[in-house]
Amino acid sequence: MARRVAVVAGGHSKFGKRYDATMRELTAEAYKPIFDEGITQDKIDATVLSYAASQFSGQGAGSALMADYIGLQNKPHLRVESACATGTASLRAAWGMVSAGLYDVMLVLGVEQMNRVSSATATEYMSRAGDMRWEYPYGISFPAFYALMASRYMSEYNMPHDILAKIAVKSHHYGAQNPKAHLPKEISFEEANNAIGICSPLNLYDCSLITDGAAGVVI
Repeated sequence: MARRVAVVAGGHSKFGKRYDATMRELTAEAYKPIFDEGITQDKIDATVLSYAASQFSGQGAGSALMADYIGLQNKPHLRVESACATGTASLRAAWGMVSAGLYDVMLVLGVEQMNRVSSATATEYMSRAGDMRWEYPYGISFPAFYALMASRYMSEYNMPHDILAKIAVKSHHYGAQNPKAHLPKEISFEEANNAIGICSPLNLYDCSLITDGAAGVVI
């Protein structure tokens, strides 16, 4: 019978253009608030340490290096990769192992460092998460993928375009409350609704930032 699982602690780094920190240092920055809560390395049975695109760092098997850097030597670790869903997939993998009784306490950490290459190179790297035979060669990027899905959703459910602007305003409102956010500022409905288009129906404030940072939880 599956055990009940709970998130008991969490932490994250400052997000943004973090030229001041390596991936390992961002990982340590996210783990520090967890350590400060008393969840020291000896209390952690295993870790899931993940990042979506190794192209940015050129580093393979990074989970071992990051685990070592934060003092989790000689403990089981693995990397989970699922493109934009890497964070959720990592948490689900750890949940499954704790739920099944394989481990009692697991640390889940995700990190990305994407700003050490140009925007064009970052877009090209992320596009490799698409089908390298049928999508990538034809120039489709992830804003375009999501624009297709948004167009279908808006058509099927008769959704007005300004709903997207309201979502952007809401997201920036919550980001403004977080001093560690990449862009901690409010935007108006007019700014969001009239921003430059990226890939219709998505505009500037509907698309994710290219960012550097790390976040983690203990379950």
